[in-house]
Formats: sequence, C-alpha cells, structure tokens
Amino acid sequence: MCKKETKEEIIHEQHDRAYKDIFTNKKSFLNLLKSFIHEPWVKEIDENGLELINRSYILPDYIKKETDIVYRLKIAEREIIFYCLLELQSKVDYQMPVRLFYYMGAIWNDLLKNLKEEERTSKEFRLPGIIPMILYNGENNWTVPRNFKEMLQGKELFGKYLMNFEYILFDVNRYTEVELIGIANLVGAVFLLDRKFEKPEELTERLRKLITVFKKLTPQELRLFQRWFKFIYRPRLPKSIQEEGDTIVEESIEMEVERMISNVALSLENFYKDTLQEGIEQGIEQEKEQTAINALQNGADIEFTAKITGLSREKLKEIERELLTTHQK
Repeated sequence: MCKKETKEEIIHEQHDRAYKDIFTNKKSFLNLLKSFIHEPWVKEIDENGLELINRSYILPDYIKKETDIVYRLKIAEREIIFYCLLELQSKVDYQMPVRLFYYMGAIWNDLLKNLKEEERTSKEFRLPGIIPMILYNGENNWTVPRNFKEMLQGKELFGKYLMNFEYILFDVNRYTEVELIGIANLVGAVFLLDRKFEKPEELTERLRKLITVFKKLTPQELRLFQRWFKFIYRPRLPKSIQEEGDTIVEESIEMEVERMISNVALSLENFYKDTLQEGIEQGIEQEKEQTAINALQNGADIEFTAKITGLSREKLKEIERELLTTHQK
C-alpha cells in the first residue's frame, strides 16, 4: 500500500517541479550560470553548447530520490565536455553531499557503459568533469557542509588522500533585492518573488520593481513565469483571490505588464482591506457581547442591556441562556 504524501511533501514536490520547468529551458539555465557563477569557464559557454540529458539516475540507496537536472556542456574552442548536475531543494538535507557523490558516480558509470572498450581503455581517455549544484529556497540557513570531505571520518588524519569535491549553492533567500533586480532576467525575477515575505505589500512592491524585467522577457519566458507562478507564488495568495491571480497571470501573456501588476496589487489590497474591516467589525461585536455579559451577570435586565450595547433582544436572550447553562454546570 502506497504511503499518502503529507502536505509538506506536496509543497516540496511542487517547488521542485516549478523550478525544473524553468531550468530545463536552456536559456534560463544559462542565465542561472552566468548570473550567479563568477568563474572564467562560464564565460566560454553559449546556448549551442548545452544539451539537456533526459535521463533519471535513480539510485538503490535513495529509492525515492533521483537527479533533478543534468546538462552536458561543451566549450567548443577547447573541445572540453563536462556536465552540470543541478539539485532542487526547499528544505535542508544533511545527506546532500553523499547524494551528490552517488549521482556523480551514476553519471560516470552510465557514460562508461556506453563507450567502446578501446575508447575507455585508451591512454588519452579522461572522464568528463561534473559540476554539482544545489538550488535552495528554504527559509532556514543552509548549514550542510559544502565539501564532501567534511562528511568523512579521519579527514584531518588522511588529508589529501581522501576524495573531495565542492558543490555550488544557489541560496534564494540569501541574495539581496538589489542583486536580483540588477540581474534583470527571468531567473533573478523568480528568485526575488520566491524570497520570504512578511506583509502582502512586499509582494506587490516586488512586482512593481520587476516591470522593466518582465518587459524584456520573450513570450516563451513569460509562459515559464506563468507556470512557475501557479506552483510557487499562487499558494501564497489568499484563497479567495487565487483563481483571480491565475487569470491575471494568464492574461499577462497578452496584456501590458503594468496592468498585470496593478491588477495583482489591487486584488491583494482589496482582500486585506476587507479582511481588516471584517476584523474591526468582529472586534466591536465581541466588545459589545462582553459588555452585555458583564451587565447581565451584575443583575441588569434585557431592556437596559439592549440600550447600552445596541445588541438585539434575541442576541441578549441567547447570551443569558448560555450564562445560565454555564452557571448550572
């Protein structure tokens, strides 16, 4: 019998699916590398040198775990082939370095199995490099060791003789707003919108700041953003306007960006204005009821209590019955 997924597991799955949708797009993946990795080799990659590997490397040690995104890259001028392995995380996983180790081994093993014997036994043969990367959007700090060697006992004793590698971490909540707006592409925009927020006004303000970025996106990138919004951003909206939010984002493919953002902002503002007013009204009503309770408990009659509280006689009789029932208990 299959175990039913928890709400948290479903949310994590939606997070992974939404980001996977974006980064299986070559342009978005290349933007991720060029925007956040400041290494010389990144400058030598172009979109033509990227090949998405549509293969899952499922490991027996992690039955439900499989690699998220794997790209084969080529730096044409140097004839260098290497792989980028991107794992998507919405919670801290202290076994991540071990998982990456297994995934890298699985990629190499698959490659070796598909090579002719004379190729893999050749003196000139070299395994392609694999760059492991983690994209993390959780609220808690990522405290997992960045070096594989940190997971091994005796690292101080055996030093350089132990295998080691370091993974690249894209930590969504640790980038500043200035950094993400300055990047001015789809990746920077979704990272900014995915960051933790405290008040609804923060969301609408972020959208407004991204107007010029949205205007630069291609129709395909806008569609990617639309799908990402539904999985990641939509659940953060109040339920009463989630469907309206879907319609707004769908219309954004055909409409002016300013209008889309204004509509999202207006929907949020109206919802929270109504919620605030409702809360105030509930508070006043509760205050009246408490005054009525105090009056009735001190011997006031229904007529007098109605005059000082403004509550109906039917409501006061109901309160009186509840007080009597409580007293009898």
